[in-house]
Amino acid sequence: MRAARDGDRLELTVLDDRPGHATPDATRGLGLANTIARLRELYGAACSFEMGRPTEGGFRVRVGVALRIA
Repeated sequence: MRAARDGDRLELTVLDDRPGHATPDATRGLGLANTIARLRELYGAACSFEMGRPTEGGFRVRVGVALRIA
């Protein structure tokens, strides 16, 4: 897991570097669909969600949101 500030954005990355199953389908699974919907509701166009297999192997999920400092 990694969290990093990129200007006015917060980038959260989770990497599983083990060989695993096929790439999950973002259109399946209620939990994943709800997570993406909540991000879009909270951050609108200021959020991003990516998942897939990096060239070095494993599986990675990356979420970017507008940075809010309280």
